[in-house]
Amino acid sequence: KEITAEGEKIGLYENPRNIGFRKNWERLISNKGYYLDEEGRLHPKADREVAEIVPISEGVEVERHKTAIDRNQLSGPMQVLARHNYLNGEFTVLDYGCGKGDDLRELEAHGIDISGWDPVHFPDGELINSDIVNLGFVLNVIEERGERNETLKRAWEYADKLLVVSVMIAGE
Repeated sequence: KEITAEGEKIGLYENPRNIGFRKNWERLISNKGYYLDEEGRLHPKADREVAEIVPISEGVEVERHKTAIDRNQLSGPMQVLARHNYLNGEFTVLDYGCGKGDDLRELEAHGIDISGWDPVHFPDGELINSDIVNLGFVLNVIEERGERNETLKRAWEYADKLLVVSVMIAGE
């Protein structure tokens, strides 16, 4: 009963389609900001200690064109925006580093005023000022600190109200 109550408290059972599929279940738990310990109990991610942060080694090159993934649902950052009612049609959105454009297509289909740009997959996309700019998992694939800083500053320049920055952290 306690484990079920923990899940109910954070909304894990709102969409029963995710129940029964391990990867979807783990993704849902992670998107809610939690992780499971060895006994299957929920804990906030913020409470987890990162055992070791591995620095990017000099000379390591990320093949950026291979980092965009195909999605069958909104990305984590876009799901957070939706959960907090920012994707209700009142705000314009720019997906800065939109990858293959899966979020763009999904949100356009729901009437959201969204544009996107990606240096590899969508270089002709519109970079226009928007209420919300999503910089989702872009900084992770930029090896050089200076370029990361410039990318962050450039994305900020397009944000009229809100800049959403998401990165993978060590151990995730």
